[in-house]
Amino acid sequence: LHTANFAAEYWDNVFEHFLHEYRAGRTPNPDILCNKEIKFKAFLDYAQLLGADYIATGHYARRGSHNGKACLLKGKDPDKDQTYFLHAVGYQQLAKTLFPVGEMHKPDVRKLAAEHQLITHNKKDSTGICFIGERRFSDFLKRYLPAQPGPIKTADGELIGEHQGLMYHTLGQRQGLGIGGVKGANEAPWYVVEKDVANNVLVVAQGNQHPLLFSEALIVGHVDW
Repeated sequence: LHTANFAAEYWDNVFEHFLHEYRAGRTPNPDILCNKEIKFKAFLDYAQLLGADYIATGHYARRGSHNGKACLLKGKDPDKDQTYFLHAVGYQQLAKTLFPVGEMHKPDVRKLAAEHQLITHNKKDSTGICFIGERRFSDFLKRYLPAQPGPIKTADGELIGEHQGLMYHTLGQRQGLGIGGVKGANEAPWYVVEKDVANNVLVVAQGNQHPLLFSEALIVGHVDW
């Protein structure tokens, strides 16, 4: 049994980027970078130093081949497919990876685990960000990103409240906005529709069908094709 600690690599290559993205007003997904930089890079490199030919993970995904190179395929269970979280992993790393549960459905995996008396057979499915656990997300962020209060305004520019930091909110968010009764407004819920980072303004609008909740275009970067 070998034990490896990749805490330093995680901090430098995943967590620092996570904080940088929130400072910039974006909402990152650290699991994607964790897979790329830790599980399928630092861990894979370590395994190969030990003489391993492959690593195996519990992701619900499959490995295929296209034009002689390894490629990523969806897992057989449509409810548990995890290829989104693996999209940044390169074909060189995929070629050294096995996905033993990718051909299975989650209930069958649980059944097999129970037959082998594994204590994880009835473990609750994990959701959210692994290093935050049961803590409130905003409370966790405040440990690393101090509050930067600013105005909450409607799409028409009306001041209706104050936020404690744009990084504590995400587009489409409904809960936790701290907006009370607004004069002249109806009872429809408020949603975050824009984060004006330059002016530190949180822009909100009412109703889940408000036009500002929908976009006709997007800007992408760091594409893995």
